[in-house]
Amino acid sequence: MHYISGYKGDLPVSDEWRKSINKQLAHVTFERDVAPREITRDVQLALYDELKKAWRTFRKDLPESYAREFRERVLERKALPNGQPSEFSAYDLD
Repeated sequence: MHYISGYKGDLPVSDEWRKSINKQLAHVTFERDVAPREITRDVQLALYDELKKAWRTFRKDLPESYAREFRERVLERKALPNGQPSEFSAYDLD
């Protein structure tokens, strides 16, 4: 990360599923996935929860000058210029 030197989020669920997800979603591979693992709803929710936790930890540890910019950019992206909600408005990014 360019904002916090040495920062690496703790993503054990992502680490466990990385190879399977890459095989199923990348579509470009030299190896065929002969034993695919289903990415179940429970796994999807666990991945999403883990990502939200890592995002909050990242945001909490930002130096104030970067934190201020992140807050401003997140607020900008939650609404479109015409005042309508954007695709980001439903996400808890604050």
